[in-house]
This record gives sequence, structure tokens and C-alpha cells, in this order.
Amino acid sequence: MSELTRCNFCTLQRIMRSAAEVGATVTTRYEDPVPGHELDRWIAAIRSDKDKPSAYFKQLTTHCVC
Repeated sequence: MSELTRCNFCTLQRIMRSAAEVGATVTTRYEDPVPGHELDRWIAAIRSDKDKPSAYFKQLTTHCVC
């Protein structure tokens, strides 16, 4: 990972802060971006005020790893 790139944990925290500013919530769930490829699952971060996920993550940590 580049020194200038945020880790997935920090990216999710940024999404949650911006959602909280407008009174929205963020949920995460596993999604299959390509139907029929169950082994290729991604974690989608979905804001309650948006129709599409704000971000997709392959893996999320419980702390910052920047």
C-alpha cells in the first residue's frame, strides 16, 4: 500500500463520518459483484441515504493499518 493511500478501515471511518453529518447510517454486508462467483465476495459499505454502495472492500481490519 502506498504511504499516501488510506487503509480500508480509515476509508470506512471517513464514509461513516460523512454519513453521520447528514443523519444517515452505514451498514456493511457481503455482496457478489458477479453473479455465480460465490468465492469472489466483497464487503459493500452502504449508506442509508444512497441507492448504491459507497465503497467495496475485499477485507476490513478492526484498526488502522496505514
